[in-house]
Order: sequence, then C-alpha cells, then structure tokens
Amino acid sequence: ISPVLSPNGKTIAFFANGSFKKGEVFIELYLGDAQTGKRLKRLVATTTNARFEELRLLYAQGSFSPDSKEFAFTAQTEGRDVLSIADVGTGKVVQYDKIPLHGVLSPSYSPDRKHIVFSGFAQGLTDLYVIDADGKNLRHLTQDRFSDLMPQWSPDGTRIAYATDRGSTDLSDLKLGKQQIAIYDLQSGTSQVLPDQPGL
Repeated sequence: ISPVLSPNGKTIAFFANGSFKKGEVFIELYLGDAQTGKRLKRLVATTTNARFEELRLLYAQGSFSPDSKEFAFTAQTEGRDVLSIADVGTGKVVQYDKIPLHGVLSPSYSPDRKHIVFSGFAQGLTDLYVIDADGKNLRHLTQDRFSDLMPQWSPDGTRIAYATDRGSTDLSDLKLGKQQIAIYDLQSGTSQVLPDQPGL
C-alpha cells in the first residue's frame, strides 16, 4: 500500500507484508522496480529492528528526494512518531527523534531537497511544519485549530498544497467539516482554500 514513484521513474517505494511462508506478517518498507513491479529490496525490516516498532501507513505516505536517492517516511520509535530518512542505495536509515511533537505524518521533500514539510501533531492539534533535510531548524507553518494533512510542495517550491477542514469546520460548536484542498504560500505565510470544492 501507499506506493510512491521515484522522480527518476525507476523505482517505487511501498509498504507490504513479507512472505507468509516464512512467517513474515509485519508491514515493512520495500523498494520495487517501476517497470516490472518486482521487489528489489527491503529498506526497513520491522521484525528485526527495535527502532521500528511500527511503520505509519494511514495519512503517512512517504516521499522520495528529488534525486531519488533518499526516501522520507514515518515510523514509531519508543512509542512516538519519528521522521526517518532511508538511503535507497545502502538501506541506511537516519531518524530525527528529537522533534518535539507527538506525531509526524506525510513527509514531503522540497524540490531543491533542502527542506521537508510534514503534518505534525501536538497538544491535540495538527499543523504543517517544515524542517531542514538534515533534521535542524524546525518551523511551525500553520498555527490554528484546524486539521492540516498530507502536504505536497509545488514544483517551484514556493507553495504547499494540503488537505484541511478550515472553512468548513465550525469551531464555535465543534461541528466538524469536510476536508478540502488549500494552498499555503511560504512568502506570505497565509493559506487559501481553493474554491468550488465538494469536500470529502
């Protein structure tokens, strides 16, 4: 599930269970050939690595770096979500476990590979955050009581599209609205919900 095509079109990262014949029933991260669909390698083995208690599947699709050499994803480590970066060639994984948030979802590399945007969960609220690709300089983008999920960069790196309930949720009586697509402008720091959406 949650397949992601690499920018160079050669590989697909996806979550799947191992071989039932070998008793491998846990969900793990794989790399597949984009032409044949054949599994090339297992990037993360949750059954043999205590640092990966669970791979986040829902609302947590990963992201290749623009050069297709790295893959960002979310995993649970010591009971909390951690932003993780896998080197596609070597399989080595770096985890940024010092991010002061309760949850990290749906990381997405910027077109210049310098930043990663993601949905962060803290104090009951889900907002957009961006961090440098080396795990430093965390910034809080949206700061409100609405739900902000599944961010993706624009090709020029100036805006971020994401799913949100802003404009449809009534906070005065806690009536939850439908998810719609909004655009966050990094220069102005403002969000705009796209018009004429039926919502989900």
